[in-house]
Amino acid sequence: MMTLDQMIAALEEAREEMGGGAEVRIAHQPEYPIALAAEGVRTVRDVDDEDQAEEAAADGHDRFAWIATEPPRDDASPYAPRWAWQQDGGW
Repeated sequence: MMTLDQMIAALEEAREEMGGGAEVRIAHQPEYPIALAAEGVRTVRDVDDEDQAEEAAADGHDRFAWIATEPPRDDASPYAPRWAWQQDGGW
């Protein structure tokens, strides 16, 4: 599990190494590694519908920042590299 502070620190390190224009990709499921593009970050505060926001809070989703994904829009491989899980006690 990664906290917001840990993710921000890791992303700041990546920005120093790669520059702020680098695209963020998500490596999903190590058994069949799929690559997804980060589309945005959402919290319960982003929910427009009051009933949905209350339901999300009741379900405990207000404790999380959600990263929304979409398929990559370029010609890069749709598969994530296995080394994406090798750092910090990964798979």
